[in-house]
Amino acid sequence: TLVGVRAMEPVFFVALEADSASQHAALDAALSCLTLEDPSLHVRASRETGQLLLAGMGELHLEVAASRLRRDFDVPVRVGRMRVAYRETACVAEPLEHSLFTERALAGKVLILVLIIVSIIVFIIVPIIVFLIV
Repeated sequence: TLVGVRAMEPVFFVALEADSASQHAALDAALSCLTLEDPSLHVRASRETGQLLLAGMGELHLEVAASRLRRDFDVPVRVGRMRVAYRETACVAEPLEHSLFTERALAGKVLILVLIIVSIIVFIIVPIIVFLIV
């Protein structure tokens, strides 16, 4: 058997809404077919907004998917504007320490020995893609 090709994570999102509540089941079935045909398309429900999100590899990719929903699957669908927002979060705190010894000498005699220890916690910032409400 051949190993499948892994598609990269999609970075563009649009909100999808069926024109009526009766069309929601048809929209779900059509999206299921689209994602089977194109593994780079992803569908998920946003936890923050409750919207149905279609994720793809670019603006044209999502426009073609939306037009196929209307044309091939005969599902009237409203498509929101494409938006990508980034929210940064600190996910890892790493301690960073540096020590410095300094000696001062006067006439061959050591006068001062200074120990400086600097401790800094470095936060690694990771962007999280969040869809904004249309």
